[in-house]
Amino acid sequence: MKQYIIHDIESIRIRTLHPDLNAIRPRCMPSAVCPGVLPYNERLTTIMAHMDTAYVSSCPLSFALHPCSVPIMNLLEKIENHTNRLTSKDRVLADHLVQHYPQGLLESATQIANKLNISASTVVRFFAKLGYASFNDVQREARMDIASKLASPSQRAHLAASMGGSSDSALDQAIAWDKQNIDTMRAQMDDAAFNQIVDLITRPTRGTIYIIAAKNSQAVALYLSTHLNMCAPDIRLLDTSDATLADNLLWATSNDILLAFSIRRYSKMVLRAVQHFHGIGATVVGFTDSPTSPVQEYVDHPITIFTRSDSPFDSYTSVFCLCNALISAVASKHRKETETILRQAEDIWRHFDVFVKKNGNQEGPDQA
Repeated sequence: MKQYIIHDIESIRIRTLHPDLNAIRPRCMPSAVCPGVLPYNERLTTIMAHMDTAYVSSCPLSFALHPCSVPIMNLLEKIENHTNRLTSKDRVLADHLVQHYPQGLLESATQIANKLNISASTVVRFFAKLGYASFNDVQREARMDIASKLASPSQRAHLAASMGGSSDSALDQAIAWDKQNIDTMRAQMDDAAFNQIVDLITRPTRGTIYIIAAKNSQAVALYLSTHLNMCAPDIRLLDTSDATLADNLLWATSNDILLAFSIRRYSKMVLRAVQHFHGIGATVVGFTDSPTSPVQEYVDHPITIFTRSDSPFDSYTSVFCLCNALISAVASKHRKETETILRQAEDIWRHFDVFVKKNGNQEGPDQA
């Protein structure tokens, strides 16, 4: 069973107050049972809106179970790492922040100071000790953590607007988030699990590979299907907006494979397709952003992806990166077949006059 490496909020709180207990390591929590999780969920529930009928409703995501929370808990990690350098007042502040993260950081430094009977300058110096350039940076991190769990782009847009920020820093911030998403995905990616998916795709006796996604994820599905089609036979992209989606599954069998992308907000059509393939005994590979995704219980090969960003919209950079890796691995295993089909493809593209010609030469598939 795949484990999600997290920091147990309560153990961090204890070690912050009692440095001599630093030998206690954070625990891996497979479910929301630690003392620090349930209050967090209750607070989180108050800022999540109901999903509309086009999407699957799901329970509030917990700190313990939402993988997107894991790599961005920088404040809690920094508190833990600086335990031995905290003063008595710092420890009071640290305890307050751990117990009320992230909503507690939406207050001003003065408001936090007044609650704890310390000075605002103590609050500011505390975050400077942790490596933050300003109190605004801490608040921005907390708001982004909240925003990552909101259901819709409109909710996240409202929060992002309140965070300010300049367009001058947008490029660097976007790249930083994408790098972190990719690094986190790689750190949690099990090589054996990845290779199993490649083996499924390249298995000579397999049936048809169906690929499905909805809305924003459709671009990823199109990219993956287009390139897999040049590396392996029998690749079919399913269109969730097509009224004949069910008809396109009439000939699906237990020997087929479904590659399903289920990223919040979770599409009912993707869920129904996953349930259908699961029901007929076909193999289902699920690319999801959370182990609480509604497709998770029907998936044979789950892959966790990370889509956090600094905007109201999820970033799919890490998802495309994963697809690139799959395409590369499949092409490598089917090297001769891929070379052959690409030569045939050049003739077909030339026949249909697909690409713009440059200097009298036919453009290749990646130059369109």
